[in-house]
Amino acid sequence: METISSSGKRSAVSIFDNALILRQCDNFRMPTRIHHTNNRRPAHVYLREWLEFRALTAEQLAGRLDTSKSVVSKLLNGKQRYNQDWLERIAYALNCEVPDLYRDPQAPTRDELLQRATPEQLQQIIDFANYLINKTGTDGK
Repeated sequence: METISSSGKRSAVSIFDNALILRQCDNFRMPTRIHHTNNRRPAHVYLREWLEFRALTAEQLAGRLDTSKSVVSKLLNGKQRYNQDWLERIAYALNCEVPDLYRDPQAPTRDELLQRATPEQLQQIIDFANYLINKTGTDGK
């Protein structure tokens, strides 16, 4: 690896030099490499529930996504992982937002719950939120 100094001269930088630079940073205990793990479970996407909610079949969704039914089947059965592109395309095809895919379509949204709350309940919600913020804030308490 080479670097160019402010005077324009090239110099070789070794891994040892990089390690010394890393030790000079504020958080030298931070790991320098992020280890990949396969133990992490992805968040649940309620695709099957959304298909039922919209009265669509996997084949109809595949048509809307301009893909094959087998790809939709793999998504439904967990054989293919979702990425941001898939989530955005699916949300558009199902006429919802990407975060909606992570909740059961029959469950009320946050906004629906807040609209149904009485003024007293809204005040309780605000008081509880303030309690949580003050209890678990970043001020070390």
